[in-house]
Amino acid sequence: MDVLNENIARASAYMAKFREAGVLNHINGASVPAASGETFETISPVDLKSLAPVAKGGAEDIDRAVAAATEAFKTWSKTPGKERRAILIKVAEAIEARAEEIAFTECMDTGQALRFMSKADEVDGSCSTGIERAKVQLSSTARKGAIQ
Repeated sequence: MDVLNENIARASAYMAKFREAGVLNHINGASVPAASGETFETISPVDLKSLAPVAKGGAEDIDRAVAAATEAFKTWSKTPGKERRAILIKVAEAIEARAEEIAFTECMDTGQALRFMSKADEVDGSCSTGIERAKVQLSSTARKGAIQ
């Protein structure tokens, strides 16, 4: 099997959960179907096959998402900077932990080459990814007292 077919097989394994459950809207901390119940098929430009049904969000879904974000902001904006920093670092670490899955999934969804979706090369020898650079910046800002 050539590299392309091996990569498609790996991506297919990562995409299995989306084929089965579909891609839902994420509103107020929950994965939910579109209010209308409508979906559309997302087609991979790699092989022109259906990847998954996707919730077809509309105005009602947008309104629900905006209302949830507005409500969440009330708490988030009052969260001390050190706590926000810790939360953002956990999010970055979760993304890093699933980097391969995300890269393969995005390759199938966008048709972009894997080399562009996988981890970035070192730029200055101190950080290997954009996420790592963000974590360094958050830590640096905290040391300077900008995050309270």
